Amino acid sequence: MKRVLAVVLLLFAVPLLWGQTVPNPRPIAVALTETSATLSWAAVSGATSYSFWRQQADGTYGQLWEKFLTITEPTYTFSGLAPGTRGVYGITSNNNGGPQIPGTLVSFRTLLKPVWYGNIPSSFDQGALYQAFLNFDGEPQPIVTILEGPPTMFLGWAYGGAQDKMLYWNGASDRPVYVNLRAESSFGVADLGITLNPSNATPIIPARVSKRILTSVGGGKVRAVVQGFRPYLGRVRLYVKRPGATVYSRVSLANMVFVNGGYEQAVSSAGTFQVSASVTSKAVVWSNPVSIK
Repeated sequence: MKRVLAVVLLLFAVPLLWGQTVPNPRPIAVALTETSATLSWAAVSGATSYSFWRQQADGTYGQLWEKFLTITEPTYTFSGLAPGTRGVYGITSNNNGGPQIPGTLVSFRTLLKPVWYGNIPSSFDQGALYQAFLNFDGEPQPIVTILEGPPTMFLGWAYGGAQDKMLYWNGASDRPVYVNLRAESSFGVADLGITLNPSNATPIIPARVSKRILTSVGGGKVRAVVQGFRPYLGRVRLYVKRPGATVYSRVSLANMVFVNGGYEQAVSSAGTFQVSASVTSKAVVWSNPVSIK
C-alpha cells in the first residue's frame, strides 16, 4: 500500500514542477541616447528566454498586451529611434510554465535637446494681464528661465502639463518690450528672443465708480469693503495706475485676501489704486480711487 501511494504522489508532482514559473526580471536598467534605448537586467535563474510585450492599440478581444519580441540574453537595444521617442514595455521571463503577463513594466524616452516649437504672441494689451502659452520640449525636461524681461514678468504652470508653461506680465508699458527666454537641461540649451509690442486694443480703464465697494489705504495696504454682494469666486483684484501712466495694470496675479470683513493687499510703490470685484463671471464693479504718494 505504501508503494502505490508513493507512485500516485510522484505522478501529481511532475506536472506541478512543469507548471512552475520563474520571476520576471527586475530591476531594469535603461541607458539612453538620442536614437537608442538599451534595456538590461540580471539573468534570471531558470529562465530559458525573455519576451517583450506592448499594449495593443485597440485591445481586440480583451488582449491588452501582445508579444512582439523574444530574446535569450538579458539585454536588448532599440536603435534607429527619433529623438524624444517614448516606449512603454513589459518584460517577462519564460520557461515551461509560461510568462507572467505583462511582466516588469519599463518606460523610457530617448534624449531630446531643448527646443521651442513656437513663438510668443508678439503683442500685448496695455493695462491688461498679458499671458502667453510657451510651447517647448526636451528630455530630460528643460527648466525655463527669463533672462531678460520686465520686472513684473513671471512663469507659471499651464494646464498641469509637465512641459507646459505660461508667461505672465502686467502690460503697463506703452513701448516695445524685449523678452529673452532660455530652456535648459543637462543635454542642451535653447534660447528664444522676441519683441513684444503694445497693441491698439482698449486698455483697462475703470468704469463708473460703484458705491458698493469702499476703498481706503493705511499701513502700506489697500483695503476694500464690499457691500451688498459676495464677490464671484472671491475675485477681488487690485489695480494701479503708476505715476505718469495713462492706464491701469494688475498689482499681482493673486486676488486680494479677505481679512476682518474686508479685502486687503500690501503695496510698496506710489500710484492711484482701484479695486474691481466680480458680481458674476462677466460683470465687474469698480471702487473709488485712492492714492499713495
